[in-house]
Amino acid sequence: MSGEAVVRLKRRARSFLEAAGLVDDPDLKAFFAEQAMQLHLKAVLLELFGERLGPTRPGAPRPSS
Repeated sequence: MSGEAVVRLKRRARSFLEAAGLVDDPDLKAFFAEQAMQLHLKAVLLELFGERLGPTRPGAPRPSS
């Protein structure tokens, strides 16, 4: 599961970065570039730490290490 998620996140990050290069509006360019960085970082963290970084709900049990 996490391997597929990593690939999907990196693909989305690449798409945002490519879109940033195509737009003329500097604000939109910065937004797309920021989205690309956040998605890529999320993919790298998921790749390194796996499901241990998954979303947690208040009161939900934490995964054991």
